[in-house]
Amino acid sequence: MADPRPTSEIRPYEASDQSVIRAILTRIGWQERYVAGFERSAADLALRDDAAVYVARREDAIVGLIIVELHTWNGLAQIQWLAVDPSVQRQGVATMLVATAERFAQAHGMRGIYLDTPVDNERGRRFYEAVGFQVGYIMPRYYADAQDGVTYQEFFADQ
Repeated sequence: MADPRPTSEIRPYEASDQSVIRAILTRIGWQERYVAGFERSAADLALRDDAAVYVARREDAIVGLIIVELHTWNGLAQIQWLAVDPSVQRQGVATMLVATAERFAQAHGMRGIYLDTPVDNERGRRFYEAVGFQVGYIMPRYYADAQDGVTYQEFFADQ
């Protein structure tokens, strides 16, 4: 049986995407400091050779984004930002975005990829574990005095 979900396409970020992505992040409930941080990061990292910013499109609308940065000093890529519009969550968009980031990292010779998320992001943590990431370590007070972070990591078998 064919998958009834609409398909998404992944393409590089363009500066004109910024207002749509701001709206997605606001709908998700991100604090303004994180939305503004995304805007600064996307504008900077989209221009660099050691990073990539991608958006997911479905039916001519942007529905998600991911930013990945390469760290040659340790051979690891880092997912800096990942978000999917609430209206299409649990429909494979995040999985496609992560797979795109993994391919980018592998194409640049990275040995693995990692990301940080709040420890209380239970839904996100379940997703990362479902797509193959493992807990690396807990970071006390990483996001705020009362909010710890957790690092997830995945190492590529062929690197």
